[in-house]
Amino acid sequence: MAGPFRFRLETVLRVRTQQRDAQRRVLAKALRNVHTVQARIDEASRAMRLEVDRTRETRGVARLDVAALRGQQLYMARLHRQILEGRLTLAEKRKIVEQERERLAEASKRLKAIEKLRERYWRRYQLQERRMERSREDEIAVQGFMRRRAEKVHEGSV
Repeated sequence: MAGPFRFRLETVLRVRTQQRDAQRRVLAKALRNVHTVQARIDEASRAMRLEVDRTRETRGVARLDVAALRGQQLYMARLHRQILEGRLTLAEKRKIVEQERERLAEASKRLKAIEKLRERYWRRYQLQERRMERSREDEIAVQGFMRRRAEKVHEGSV
């Protein structure tokens, strides 16, 4: 009997699995960053739409408050600037996400190579075990045949 299956590169497999899992966590963090920036852009866009709607509602007023208009204009400019900055940040974060996806693909590919190697060794081990089992069974059959033959010869000589 050859003993239990032992994959000599088990440590490498474990390390590569850990690397892939770590890369998955990095990618998840990068995706969360993208979603956070996108949520900020959406919130600023929503606030801008609400402010535009408010402006349209007050358009029919005969008396204009210049200070309020100036404040509203500054607020709208700030919201617009936040949206533009958010879009730039979003583009950067998406670029980072793509880089992290590429790293994850590479880590997965390296892990897959070791897993395939392990599978190949496992199949080779199983084949070897089957051969050894067949050899043992053949040996037992030959010994049984020889014993029966010896018994027949011994019975014939008595």
